[in-house]
Amino acid sequence: MTTATVIGSEARVRIGRRLAGPLLITSRQGHSVAGALRVAEALARRDGVHAHVLGTAAELGQAESAASAAARERGAEYILTGVPPRGTRARSARFAAATRLADDARVPVLLVPAETESLPRRAVVAMDSDEASMSAAAAALALLGVDGSLTLSSADPAEIRALQGFAVTLGVLGGLDVRATVLPPVPSMVPGFVGGFDLVAVPTASADPVILASAPGSVLIVPTAEADEGGGV
Repeated sequence: MTTATVIGSEARVRIGRRLAGPLLITSRQGHSVAGALRVAEALARRDGVHAHVLGTAAELGQAESAASAAARERGAEYILTGVPPRGTRARSARFAAATRLADDARVPVLLVPAETESLPRRAVVAMDSDEASMSAAAAALALLGVDGSLTLSSADPAEIRALQGFAVTLGVLGGLDVRATVLPPVPSMVPGFVGGFDLVAVPTASADPVILASAPGSVLIVPTAEADEGGGV
């Protein structure tokens, strides 16, 4: 187990490239979990952890409540579920529900498109120098496949220097390419930026709706640092 900090910050986060706890796959009516199941299978096989499937709850709100309870009971490290396609009305509602679930269960929630076939290889984290976004970076790191890369992005150019130091630390500990860059300040430019990544990670406290709506692949919604109990180098 290893910890890392951002330059100029007292926040610390645990860094790992492997999972230590089980996965929970939860479904919602009308949202395919085919991609989530494939990703869960790949992670379970890679790290030797269990993956549990929770059936669909019929009533509105019941699915998130059941998933939160199951995640706590089983000590799940991640919750995986499906996500509606871009441009659909159900997409924003699904992100809102996933954010509530992540905060309630204190576990990162990975929303996976139905067509996803493998672990993500290029991830971007929308972050600043606080502990929540550091946890988002650490949670994304553990999901990346072989030869993966991680980009730390911030809308504040003044934070890039600190993030560059954190990127170097993550790269050394994780054994992969990690870099820091400025997030486009104009909303209309965000879709083009995130379009090059197959995983977008955001903290629950600062989940930008433009980034979420623009993500072409999987989306990882991460609660504050207290939720991150598993993982190791």
